[in-house]
Amino acid sequence: MLHLLRQRPGRRIQDIAEEFSITVGGTSKVVDRLEAAGLCERRANPDDRRSSIVELTPEGRKLVDGAVKVFEEELELRIGSVIPEQSVRELTSVLGTLRAAGRALDAERKAAGQTPVLGARAPKPPGRPAS
Repeated sequence: MLHLLRQRPGRRIQDIAEEFSITVGGTSKVVDRLEAAGLCERRANPDDRRSSIVELTPEGRKLVDGAVKVFEEELELRIGSVIPEQSVRELTSVLGTLRAAGRALDAERKAAGQTPVLGARAPKPPGRPAS
């Protein structure tokens, strides 16, 4: 959640909930905990007085920046050393496409008055037969 707030600041609780396909109530509880820890804060939404905007505090930004650095170093060590850079770029692109398709499907369902399926997972593919 902190990473999302770093990448796309100015999110409402509703926006965060939709991003993670979790309930607004659950998202609000997480934000409450992060806010109590001094990592984020709510401020009035200038476009809608019924909602607030969640933003990282300087302490939250520092924590996320450090975590991203460690994550990227570890990712490079574990993946970059065994998979060619072009393959990593292709994988990143495919994952981005899948994420965008999921968001589009949720938006279509919402526009049609359907509730997006929260926390639903695709069925597991059958195991590969033993060679």
